[in-house]
Amino acid sequence: MRYLVLFRADIFLAFLLSLGYLLPHILGLDDKILWWTSLTGDYRVTKTCGSWTCVFTDNRDIVNDSKAILFYGSNLNYTDLPLPRPKNQIWGLLHEESPKNVPFLQHEIILHHWNYTSTFSRYSDVPLTLQYLKNLDALITTKYFLPVKEKNRIKNEMKLASVVYLQSHCDSPSGREEYIKELMQYIDIDSYGQCLNNKQLPKSLTEDYMRTIDSDELHNFLKSYKFILAFENAACNDYITEKFWRPITIGSIPIYFGSQTIEDWLPNDKSAILVKDFSSPKEVANLIKYLDNNDNEYNSYLRHKLMGRKGITNQYLIQKIDEWTERSEEGLFNDFECFVCEEIHKDRPEAGVCADGSHYDCGEEFVLPKMNARLENFYWRNIMESEKNVAKALNQLLITNQPFTKHDFDKTFNQILALGYSTPNTPTSKHCLKQGRPPDDPVVGTFTVYAATFLVFTAVVLFVLCRKRWYSKFFKNIYKSISGAVWSTPRGKFFKIRKFLRNRKQQKYKPFNVENKDGI
Repeated sequence: MRYLVLFRADIFLAFLLSLGYLLPHILGLDDKILWWTSLTGDYRVTKTCGSWTCVFTDNRDIVNDSKAILFYGSNLNYTDLPLPRPKNQIWGLLHEESPKNVPFLQHEIILHHWNYTSTFSRYSDVPLTLQYLKNLDALITTKYFLPVKEKNRIKNEMKLASVVYLQSHCDSPSGREEYIKELMQYIDIDSYGQCLNNKQLPKSLTEDYMRTIDSDELHNFLKSYKFILAFENAACNDYITEKFWRPITIGSIPIYFGSQTIEDWLPNDKSAILVKDFSSPKEVANLIKYLDNNDNEYNSYLRHKLMGRKGITNQYLIQKIDEWTERSEEGLFNDFECFVCEEIHKDRPEAGVCADGSHYDCGEEFVLPKMNARLENFYWRNIMESEKNVAKALNQLLITNQPFTKHDFDKTFNQILALGYSTPNTPTSKHCLKQGRPPDDPVVGTFTVYAATFLVFTAVVLFVLCRKRWYSKFFKNIYKSISGAVWSTPRGKFFKIRKFLRNRKQQKYKPFNVENKDGI
């Protein structure tokens, strides 16, 4: 019978432990993280990230209870921000696009108001540099690859140009349309899409851009071309999109302009024609003509296809692909969410943590390809200058940490324009968090969140049961086990001795019972 009682006590303790673990979820005590910019509408999900559990939602009703607030850059409205902002509230920014999308975000005085970022820059907290590259196998696959002799045959039979350009978003900050227009003076280019168009795409490739951007149909259409023009819409360090990875995957040579750090991401030291290394479009055209007429030289740019993994000599790229492949399985949003979930549980006793200009590594000045065309009155130069003033105005309003309206913003913006009111060159955010130790290990983290709930709940149950004198062997065994462990500690012994002395003191001064007076 004694063993049966102990067995049941173990079951009861296991039940209480499970209840203590689940109680924070049942009562909604998990840390809440709010997406201020709605993603899908009615978004709510509970995620376990390492040793922590967080609830992610876009319900703004919980803004005051949120440990962190996340923003998606493309949907950011600078007149709709959660102000005033509590001192220790984390702000996180996810933005995979270039400054063409939200120009004011590239300025450090604005980035400094966010604690953590996930951008294309390798220096952001959760880098998205390789977001358009699936894995290492994409570099070496021969699924779409055509040998150079086959490409030459198709080119002659179908009367194709050696170079193809496919772009429908025209008038970009990188000046690509002006450059390619000049390049067309020296070499034939088949241009599909709406920019500099001289050929029509198959209808099936024009109906749904997002569906076909990475489709087999598009890859099979482009694989016959020996060269593919790959110009980004902005020249930011580490901003590398599908425009570059598409020809690398297909097995054509990219003629690339964009990231000034592109050498760090090439499969090998000779796998792309880099426009930034040439002084004019004419020089680029001369190299294209030379490679087009020399098959061996052409193939030297395709070692990642012809030699497989041996053709990939960039160890930095291999390392980063391995890291990205492991992280990206759940998607870029999930990766950033879990990063922030773990960050809100860190101690921060030392230096401040805020984003800086390297998290959106574009620089203040335009980087354009070298060409004869003059772009002094470049449309985008005026746009970027205006957005710099937007950043100054927004910085001033965020420093006050008070809600503001569109009227307040316009007033501050006009003051900057009219009076030359300037902001400090160094960021002045008051919400930089403190850098601390790594997250607790799973055992410590789990105990911190759940064990306290279990112990309090257990103590209350046992206290109530024993006070009511429900002296079954079942509860007495549990009570003795827990109380014995407590009283055996030094602190427990101290309280035990103090209780004994108090009882003696009460007995010493206790009044005599009148009924027993004659018996004393």
